[in-house]
Amino acid sequence: MERCPLQAGGVAQYGSIGPPEEVPVHFGTGKQDEELLIQQAVVLIEDAIHYRSVNHRMDGRSIQLYRWYYSSICQWGLNVGIFVILALAFIEKPSSLSVTSDLRFKHTLWNPPCGLTEVIEIICLLVFTVDLVVKGYLIGREEFFKCKWLVGYVVVILVSIIDWMLSLSMTCDETVRIRKLLRPFYLLQNSSLMKKTLKCIQRTLPEITRT
Repeated sequence: MERCPLQAGGVAQYGSIGPPEEVPVHFGTGKQDEELLIQQAVVLIEDAIHYRSVNHRMDGRSIQLYRWYYSSICQWGLNVGIFVILALAFIEKPSSLSVTSDLRFKHTLWNPPCGLTEVIEIICLLVFTVDLVVKGYLIGREEFFKCKWLVGYVVVILVSIIDWMLSLSMTCDETVRIRKLLRPFYLLQNSSLMKKTLKCIQRTLPEITRT
């Protein structure tokens, strides 16, 4: 199973030959070095508790950024962004919101004006872009391109931004929005449980088809 750094349960996958690379821990003397060693120890313990990879930057600034990324506020904001972009499907044109589900009463469905949902969507995409940049910086370029989920993250964000720009150029009168089909990826990418479920389904499908 491929597991990516900086995600719950995301222990990096290594080859079968040779031990994994050692985590760069900086030793030295003085009060600042002692504080750095303590911070590194705390981060490694937190990684072990939450089943996260230790394959990330361990210098002082990176540790501060790493702990900020996994803070409650930052993770809450990311989860809100995922919730909002998925909830847009209920209010985007054609909207499915209605006062009542009784077919005897005819009423006009509310359609948001052009630009309203697009503004909300681009804010969410900016949040995801910041999330991607932080992950890429913390794990480094080499580990970044090893993780298929993060590479897919880049592709989904780029396609979504291009499709978003096309929607505005067509004054929201396009017939198909490709980015709407890609939105569940944000939930999958941020949930280790969903990834494991998808991996189990992928492994069991060939066995089901053979029976």
